[in-house]
Amino acid sequence: WPWSLGADGYFRWWRAPANQETQANFQFRGAYDAAGVRKDLADGLHFAVLDGIDPLPTNLCAAAVLSLKSAVLPPAPGSVYCLVRLEVNPNHSGTTAGTPRAAARLTVRGSDHALCESVVRALVATLSGGAPGQ
Repeated sequence: WPWSLGADGYFRWWRAPANQETQANFQFRGAYDAAGVRKDLADGLHFAVLDGIDPLPTNLCAAAVLSLKSAVLPPAPGSVYCLVRLEVNPNHSGTTAGTPRAAARLTVRGSDHALCESVVRALVATLSGGAPGQ
């Protein structure tokens, strides 16, 4: 479920010592479409896209809680959550036809390593059209 956090809450959870982390670098299929990425995060993965968290306007931060029948919500022990930071370089390169092609570093932190890996795989596949590292 989407998890709305302000900057203080986001960074408090981001820095939690028990967090797991997964990263991937990738290139977008074409030019960076911030509205499309926001839609993929919000509608596709049910993350809350958090405005005003990252000082760079091309970067996005998002948060979600995995709701299981037996799970509890943060900050309770045993909660399952995931935080996303997408750092975008919109002018990374161009295609052979001269079309701009953006690149990004995706960092996912959360309470469960398998969840972080799954979110990275899903986002990279959605945004780049391939698996991480492709």
